[in-house]
Amino acid sequence: MHSVQRLLLASSLLLVCPQIVISQETQRSQQNLYASALFASLDKMAKDWGGIDDSSDHAIRTDYHRMIIEKNDVTENLPESLGAYRVEYLDEDELIARYRNLSKEFAVLRIHPITNNGVKLGIKIALYWFSYKKKTLTFALSDWSNVEFHYDCEKHKWMMDEVKLGGI
Repeated sequence: MHSVQRLLLASSLLLVCPQIVISQETQRSQQNLYASALFASLDKMAKDWGGIDDSSDHAIRTDYHRMIIEKNDVTENLPESLGAYRVEYLDEDELIARYRNLSKEFAVLRIHPITNNGVKLGIKIALYWFSYKKKTLTFALSDWSNVEFHYDCEKHKWMMDEVKLGGI
């Protein structure tokens, strides 16, 4: 009798555990300030700038729902999607390969390290136009977002205050 109960318990845990793991992953990405700042920035950029056709003979149009992110230490373990937004993390070699394949500049986001602004934390996410010519990487700054967070002592978590967009 005990072995049947154990088998039923083990079976039910196997069914529940994947849901727990998925829930924990979602929770972790929501608690990661970099992930929160990235996807909030993409959402704001898409709403404010998504209708602008920035393509040209030498540049690919920016699609804020499918963005390339420069891979670095900050992007380690960040999610590749949230809702309608998908991102791809590329290192320098992968960026060069993409440029050679497209033969045009394309938008790349760079997530900068967190800054401490008194009682608030800030994360800057900058949009650069990437190109590779004559064995030289070029990141031409175009636009950015500044995301601010404050710590809510009652909720015991960081809360996003605002997403401000800027540009040249």
